[in-house]
Amino acid sequence: MFWLVERTVCLMPSSRRIAFVALVIAAIVGAIIDVSVYAVAVASLLGGTSVAGFDSLAFANHLAAVVAALAVLSVVARTFGAKRVMVPAFSLLLASGITALIAGGLYAIGKTLFTISNQTVIDNGGNVPGSAALELNSLLSGVMGSGYDLAPVPVVLAIGALLVCGAAGLRREVHRNRPMPS
Repeated sequence: MFWLVERTVCLMPSSRRIAFVALVIAAIVGAIIDVSVYAVAVASLLGGTSVAGFDSLAFANHLAAVVAALAVLSVVARTFGAKRVMVPAFSLLLASGITALIAGGLYAIGKTLFTISNQTVIDNGGNVPGSAALELNSLLSGVMGSGYDLAPVPVVLAIGALLVCGAAGLRREVHRNRPMPS
């Protein structure tokens, strides 16, 4: 794998190489931060509902869209000089579909179970702070909110697939309209 990255970077002109490497490093750092924030959210929510846990979860979900955008930009920067674009474009579309299923599933599960849980809380008068029914209701609301917060990620990845194809088309036009040396 490192051979492929080294070959890709070495074949690029220096300005694109710098942009590609900077975007890849930014995406990696963003992903590490995002995973760390998810770990903090999980650790906070393991003991039950907490404002800090839900805030960390919301921040991590929003940061996931930023990481996806950085990854897409690095793929676009790398693809601009590549001869083949279908594999990166298809990979982005596949990742978009998978993340759309995950986000949609989280939202649907959370919404369905939250509605049932909310009715149970209302029927049983479970509005007592710290009650199990109210905590379950809160956690299900978090699941539904996570699905909603993650919705931009598949959109960013799908737009990235279009950008990859657009970058390839732009590259072809630039090479086609280049003046011939005399």
